[in-house]
Amino acid sequence: MKKQLSFFALLALLGSFMLSLEGCKDTTTSPVNPCEKEKALTANFKVEEDFDFVAPGWRYYATDTVSSTVVRFTALDSLCDKYEWKIGAGSYEKRSFKLYFPASFLNSEEVVEVTLTVHKSPRKCFPKDDSIKSFTKAIYFANLCNGLYKASFNGYLEEDPSKKFTIKIDPCNMNRPNPDNPALIENAFRIDGFPQNCAGKTYILSYNSLSMYRQFSFGGDGCYFPGGYGKIQNDKKTLIIDYQAQKCASPPGKPAPQECIEQVKHKFVGVRVN
Repeated sequence: MKKQLSFFALLALLGSFMLSLEGCKDTTTSPVNPCEKEKALTANFKVEEDFDFVAPGWRYYATDTVSSTVVRFTALDSLCDKYEWKIGAGSYEKRSFKLYFPASFLNSEEVVEVTLTVHKSPRKCFPKDDSIKSFTKAIYFANLCNGLYKASFNGYLEEDPSKKFTIKIDPCNMNRPNPDNPALIENAFRIDGFPQNCAGKTYILSYNSLSMYRQFSFGGDGCYFPGGYGKIQNDKKTLIIDYQAQKCASPPGKPAPQECIEQVKHKFVGVRVN
């Protein structure tokens, strides 16, 4: 009996020792760094092509080359006390704003120098940081009709990479006869060689397109009614088009059968060949 009691006493002693170790854990927490989320002052800014109307769904992107007469400027630092812009001969003091440039800037491919100077009160987190910063870069105007995607692109649809084909894009298909009805004059965004096309046709005409320097949107006519976005990548050679089209073609002049109305997503990946 005594041996049994000694055994239980030993277990109790061991348990209390473990509890005492548990109580000795370091419960102190590291001090919070008040500067952890602070950022140094920057005068960098982004430039985006814009419109003189609301463009629902348009995917804005930063660029230093524009094919639009409407351009938006935005300072990246949103917490400055003061913004001073010099754009050409003009001066501006907002963080973000749109400017309207002459259409002739596109044809003559003008270059405009932009300088942003920002002011911010000195902060404890950056004692050596100057409270005034300036940044300058040039903005290049480019004629869309001679742009990056007025070209042919050889590629494939992601759902079938082994089947390659070439498409040709003309964002300025203006004042040209319609290939099916020469009496009609086209003024449209045109894609030749598109896989979702009507019987006997190898092109899409989009009268509802938006076209900028590296990106375009389109809503095609025809029996599949494709529509989506295309964008030239940073290498200025690769084109990706995300779009959707009807599952199957609509008969000419007739409503689409129910089984065709479903929209199917596709992605074209191609490389510029001329």
